[in-house]
Amino acid sequence: MHSVTLYLPAEVIEPRVPVNVLGSYVEALKETAATGFSDHPDAGVSGVIIVMIMPGQEARSWIVTGTPIQTEILEPIERGLEAVAAPDVSGGPVVFGLVFSAWGGGRLPLGMPMPIPESWNVLSGPEGRLMDDAFFNEVWMLPG
Repeated sequence: MHSVTLYLPAEVIEPRVPVNVLGSYVEALKETAATGFSDHPDAGVSGVIIVMIMPGQEARSWIVTGTPIQTEILEPIERGLEAVAAPDVSGGPVVFGLVFSAWGGGRLPLGMPMPIPESWNVLSGPEGRLMDDAFFNEVWMLPG
């Protein structure tokens, strides 16, 4: 893991979850991701693990990479990430990305440092869209 990218401004996130609580959650996600990727040594890959936490301690994750990874490798890693107990957030979503390299790294995804999953394109359109609470609430409702 190289860094954390905030998909919402810090001044929006900070009142929603204590920094130390979010930090502990991020560390648990890093451990889970590292274990998941180490289970499947493969060709080098780099990308971002996007995590969205909603009130009610619900979380979802998406992995966006520059080099495609087989679904049978990605799905168990995503399930593992979503099994990590999410912190309680209030007032709206908390969305961030964990920038990573695995197996020696690889091509970065388009849109770095804040790429979006292909499944979100239906909401953002060709001209893009402001990533705000309304956008993330719609993303949350997207299937799978």
